[in-house]
Amino acid sequence: MRNVKTIPASPPRAYSPSADNLRTLLLIRGIALLGQTAVLGYVVASSRTTASLSGITASLVFMAAITMASLWRTTRPWPVADREFLAQLLVDVAGWSALMYFTGGANNPFISYYVVPVVIAAAVLPWSHTWLVAGASVLAYSVLLYIYRPFPLFTPHAAMGHGDGANVHILGMWFNFLFSVGLITFFVVRMAAILRRQEETVAAQREERLRDDQIMAVAGLAAGTAHELGTPLSTMLVVVDEMLARDGLPDDLRQDCSVLRDQLL
Repeated sequence: MRNVKTIPASPPRAYSPSADNLRTLLLIRGIALLGQTAVLGYVVASSRTTASLSGITASLVFMAAITMASLWRTTRPWPVADREFLAQLLVDVAGWSALMYFTGGANNPFISYYVVPVVIAAAVLPWSHTWLVAGASVLAYSVLLYIYRPFPLFTPHAAMGHGDGANVHILGMWFNFLFSVGLITFFVVRMAAILRRQEETVAAQREERLRDDQIMAVAGLAAGTAHELGTPLSTMLVVVDEMLARDGLPDDLRQDCSVLRDQLL
């Protein structure tokens, strides 16, 4: 019979919470990109023109390419550090800013997506990184108040003569965003830090209990062994005492019994 060589199975990859968080971020980004793609498809179907959609299309393709590359990266064994996760969130902010620039800037109702990177950073990253993501989001939102390309689908007030009222509304949205980002960055980061400390405390207590259980197990084993040895040792001690009590016991044997008795005591 011909020998068949078997290929040893590769060991399973260890679970990585950081890589799982990155995959979740990529899933959220993919859903957001699908939403913008649906908007793009609606514009093409309703207006029958693609004259002003080249920038949007390029931004969507660029973000989709980065998302696919990042998804492949999650299959690699390299650990996902905080700086890499921060870079992914900043890519989200930059890519979304490009999409918003070509679709009406702050007039686009999807502008509120800037809250998502801030919330994710507050839940996952350290405080300093979260403030960096929050600052980048607020800066991008602020720039898009004044620098953008008009997009008729999201600026109907421009054609209805309600420019001043619309500007007040957009400014109110910006203040609301600023207030929300401040609250999220401060309180969510604080709550996340408290949860992390609680998890560390629980883990330390669990390890301490395991240590105590191991000590108790060793102590129980030692007690059981001592109990098992106690009966024959007691018997030997009685026999030695009886031998020492004999008058005709030779001196050399009496000396050996004395030594043995001292060892048994």
